[in-house]
Amino acid sequence: MSAGGAARMQSPRTRTRRVHSGALRAGVALMLVGCRRHPWATALAMVAGVVNGASMVIGAWVLGEVTEQFIVPSFAAGRVVPAAAVAAAAAILSVCAVRVGTIILRAVGTGRIQFSGIAADRRRLTRHYHVLGSGWHEEHASGRLLSHTVSDVEATWQPMNLFPFATGMVVMLGYGLVSIAIADPWLAVIAGALVPVLLGANLWYEAAMVPRVRASQHERAAVSALATEDIEGDEVIRTFGLAGREQRRFEEATARLRDANVRAGAVSAVFTPIIELAPSLAVVAVLAVSAVRADAGLLTIGALVQVAYLLLTMAIPLSVVGGFLALLPLGVVGEERVRRILAAAADSGGVVPLPAGPLSVEARGLVVHRGRRRVLADVHLSVDPGEIVAVLGATGAGKSTLLGSIAGLRAAADGELRLGGVDPADAAEAALRRSVAVVPQTSFLLHESVRENLVLGRRRDAGAPVTDAEIWAALEIAVAREVVEALPEGLDTVLGSRGATLSGGQRQRLAIARALLGEPSLLVLDDATAALDPQVEHDLLARLAAHLRERRERGDALTVLLAANRAPALALADRLVLLHDGAVHAVGTADELADDPLFRALVGAYERAAPAEPVS
Repeated sequence: MSAGGAARMQSPRTRTRRVHSGALRAGVALMLVGCRRHPWATALAMVAGVVNGASMVIGAWVLGEVTEQFIVPSFAAGRVVPAAAVAAAAAILSVCAVRVGTIILRAVGTGRIQFSGIAADRRRLTRHYHVLGSGWHEEHASGRLLSHTVSDVEATWQPMNLFPFATGMVVMLGYGLVSIAIADPWLAVIAGALVPVLLGANLWYEAAMVPRVRASQHERAAVSALATEDIEGDEVIRTFGLAGREQRRFEEATARLRDANVRAGAVSAVFTPIIELAPSLAVVAVLAVSAVRADAGLLTIGALVQVAYLLLTMAIPLSVVGGFLALLPLGVVGEERVRRILAAAADSGGVVPLPAGPLSVEARGLVVHRGRRRVLADVHLSVDPGEIVAVLGATGAGKSTLLGSIAGLRAAADGELRLGGVDPADAAEAALRRSVAVVPQTSFLLHESVRENLVLGRRRDAGAPVTDAEIWAALEIAVAREVVEALPEGLDTVLGSRGATLSGGQRQRLAIARALLGEPSLLVLDDATAALDPQVEHDLLARLAAHLRERRERGDALTVLLAANRAPALALADRLVLLHDGAVHAVGTADELADDPLFRALVGAYERAAPAEPVS
């Protein structure tokens, strides 16, 4: 019989046991991982939890002894002995002090493990996001990635909040059953019946909750994705009057999340009362039996008080253990979702350094996909160190994809690519990002000061900080000096919703200045002047050309690749590469391509569409 057939023939009860044991095993294993990372905090929390559990049993014994040695004799004598009262109060207060102290220590140790685990997983996720290629990010909504980083990570470590407590309570259950057995074996049998009730309830609970929690987390991610999309696309939504449509979409998503949570809550609604009622039912049974045994002289009043108190107190460990087991499915599902992201194939991190100076580019038979669509096919391209090459072509020809692949942002499906003779996949990530600067079509600026947006924490090779003089020089080349000087606090002005807002063209100019400040060996401009008016574009390109000539003259040339179709940007280039349908159609200077019908049609269309006068 095949494995699949055997699986299908398994009984539902067998599969339920496997789901339960698998979730329980995976959840406890995850908690132990967190404990191993923080041995001192774990030791503090576990010892405090065990001592706390023991103090509950000791407290029951103390209460029984106080009843037997102080309360009953006081009633019999008709008077209270002050010294005995003080001793009884001191004994009870001492136990209470131990319990309070251990609760505080357990909470401190547990918090250290839990929140450190959350922080570590969030760091791992964000680091992994940064090494995953552009293609992977295009297939995953940013809202879902946010949900993984926030909700799933918190869910993963939420059971840790009760893990040391539950461990101590398991010890307390053992102590308690032994203590009851010493007092009366028959009562221990009744109390011991609570354990299989708890295990049976949790067996059912785990099997019922895991798929429901998984569905809830999935819907939570969907709501996060929609919310992020609506926030980022607010302008489009309002411009096209889509608020009602988006509200309906969001209401449907939140309704699905509500229903998923209700389904999970319904299971908890059945499970929780079982845990809450089991100790009370056991107390009733014990009282019924112990009353008969006490009347027969087989059980003292002190022992009866001790057992009754222990059974009532056992509601706490049962509730804690039940609460821990209730959170385990949430933690297991959260960890599954986080692990799935971390398992996504990242761009291999190489160690090969890139050569100093301007980088050459060599592509042979390059094939690049975006999703399932092949965007570039059999691309051959050679760029000499210090050369300025413009890539042009109609929309969808593959310009941005080609530049992104050369910059190491998108992995090639086939072919060879070399930067300075080094495969980008083999290059050290830090060296690649230091040597290659990219200015995309849409420039992203952080909610930080202008200075921080331009410097991004970078330092020079000798460790010296980037100076304000260097910043202003880069802004001058990018025709952005006047933009920054006009801001309320200049370089210290905070950009974003609560600070200064910039136009698309101003953001592009700051992005170009930011790229130049990094002193790269290869500068990639992906239609980086598209949002500029003709006059500003003319000034910027003229200053950039002068900067590049100056660098060439002093022997510090910069290799530049730019995607552009407009004549001013093309005039900056030494050579042009014309793409058509994802392949190189022609290579040469503007004069050499002048007779090419595709080139004439493309450039001529932009010249005819250009305004006669500069626009502001």
